[in-house]
Amino acid sequence: RLEPDPYRLSAALLEARLHQRALDALGELAAPSIEAPALRALGRYDEALVAYRRWLEQVPGSRTARFGLAWSHWFLEDLDAAEAVFASLGGPDADYGLALIANRRGDVAAASRLLVSTGVASRLWLATSLLERDGRLEEAVDVYLRLAAGDSDYADDAAWRVRVLGLRADRSDWLA
Repeated sequence: RLEPDPYRLSAALLEARLHQRALDALGELAAPSIEAPALRALGRYDEALVAYRRWLEQVPGSRTARFGLAWSHWFLEDLDAAEAVFASLGGPDADYGLALIANRRGDVAAASRLLVSTGVASRLWLATSLLERDGRLEEAVDVYLRLAAGDSDYADDAAWRVRVLGLRADRSDWLA
């Protein structure tokens, strides 16, 4: 309430995840870098797309705006558009988006490969769920063992899961 500058106030409210209040603080002012993420967080994806495009007009190379554009397309179920943007971005976060698209399209092999390529423990854990559901236990165990050897919060659960699968599949090598 003490901040007189509407841009700084709006940015602070966005940072605090008070998305509607951030938009309200802008009033009639334009700030696509504030509007776009606030609109996306509020589930107003069509409007967010417009704001992300305005942001990219102002800052053509913004990875943040491009990611926002990709995720907005994702939430609008425009998978081809989302895939094109994610593919152009590259890197682990883009691979995560591509993995979700592959999974939605039913390509478990691509989805799990992309999730594993990120190296992020929570995404590796997601890959194991996809692999198990698809009956690809050998591959799931490989990922579980990778997690178990690490220091993430998933390590103990991954080791336990290998044991459970070893008992179910009568695999002494997995039990070891």
